[in-house]
Amino acid sequence: MTLNFTQYMLDFYGPRGIYDYGFTAEQVNLATQLYKTRLEHIYPGETFCGDSVDRERVRDIILSVCYPEVEFA
Repeated sequence: MTLNFTQYMLDFYGPRGIYDYGFTAEQVNLATQLYKTRLEHIYPGETFCGDSVDRERVRDIILSVCYPEVEFA
């Protein structure tokens, strides 16, 4: 699931993605691990599905690390 999710993220936010933020596989993998670790605490009862909700939440983690001065979602 994680490899497919990583590619899914890169298709959207990687180089030449739909929204080319230039994300790398390493950024996506690290942010996904962090997200999965925090998921139950932040969103009780939810599980990781690798869907658009997870994609946007992982995107926001990466953006918040890369651009801490900007408030995202």
